[in-house]
Amino acid sequence: MSGYCLIAALILYFAQSAIISAFSLHGDAASMVSLFCTFLAITFVFNGMLFVANAAFNNLSRPSWSTMLNMGKATLGTIPFVYIGGKVAGTQGVLIGNALGSMVFGVVAYCFVLRFISRIEKGESTI
Repeated sequence: MSGYCLIAALILYFAQSAIISAFSLHGDAASMVSLFCTFLAITFVFNGMLFVANAAFNNLSRPSWSTMLNMGKATLGTIPFVYIGGKVAGTQGVLIGNALGSMVFGVVAYCFVLRFISRIEKGESTI
């Protein structure tokens, strides 16, 4: 998953000028695409971390944990980050805030799933 995101982010990074030209973007639109292609595309690795954790929790009889992490990302991981990002950096801040919220919940979900699997291995938790 992370390898795919890395390859896609690299393609976007190197193709950003072509993308901007293909859509005849100028000014703010061009800077938004450039921001995404340069810095934000790679943050989709963290969405992948959340997806992997969701699959693990769903298959290890903890679907409610998956639901709570998704609801947390959709609310606590989006609204405050996007709001603050928008206030601090305008439209680009909205994208940056969304990426930061995804990063937080991706890491949290990944840590939770590693801890849960570790507890299963030690026999501390039953499935």
